[in-house]
Amino acid sequence: NGNYKARRRAKLLKTLLPQFGFEPERLRLTWIGASDGIQFADTIKELVKQIKPLGPNQAKLQMVI
Repeated sequence: NGNYKARRRAKLLKTLLPQFGFEPERLRLTWIGASDGIQFADTIKELVKQIKPLGPNQAKLQMVI
């Protein structure tokens, strides 16, 4: 039941992120088992490759300035 709640919440959060200055691509929900360390590492590497071109989050920079 918790997985379904998490999926709904992630979907809602993706629609709300732009309102706060965050790109939806910065959020990903992936199901990975506790024993799937290799899959976890691959997923993180893929996410970093996707997010790195976006650069620093502009919302964070605006709050500092």
